[in-house]
Amino acid sequence: MALGMRGIWNHDQGTFARWVGITPNNGGTGVDQMDKQLNDEAGGFHYLRVNLPYTANSEQVAAFKNHLIGDINAGASTVGNSMEVYNGPHLVGHPNNSTTIYHWFPFQGYDGDWAAYLDSATTVWSSVPARSGMPNSTLVTIMGGRGYHW
Repeated sequence: MALGMRGIWNHDQGTFARWVGITPNNGGTGVDQMDKQLNDEAGGFHYLRVNLPYTANSEQVAAFKNHLIGDINAGASTVGNSMEVYNGPHLVGHPNNSTTIYHWFPFQGYDGDWAAYLDSATTVWSSVPARSGMPNSTLVTIMGGRGYHW
């Protein structure tokens, strides 16, 4: 989705999964797999990984905002790696259940301290909108313990 927004990717998720060796129920896309595929396919744009602690601070929220603005203004997309824990914040429409949700999602835009993102989980839960947004601080909390690529 992130590369498709830039017009340099025209493959579906199944094709991506085969390229990086993912099969159903094998744990999803690992960080190293995502690093490699983003950089292999990004057309010269180099993605960098930012690991976040479980509890991010205000400097990390500010850095995310700056990275997001820089990427969007350059025609690229920041890619988030969520870890949604029980009773913690979740992406819009994701269920709050006892199972931790790990999910990759690309950012599409920003408006001050809010970020817009796309969500492929529309095929998993009918409550998930294809596009949504929320405050940067909440998104960084959701990505805490994981991180993002910019």
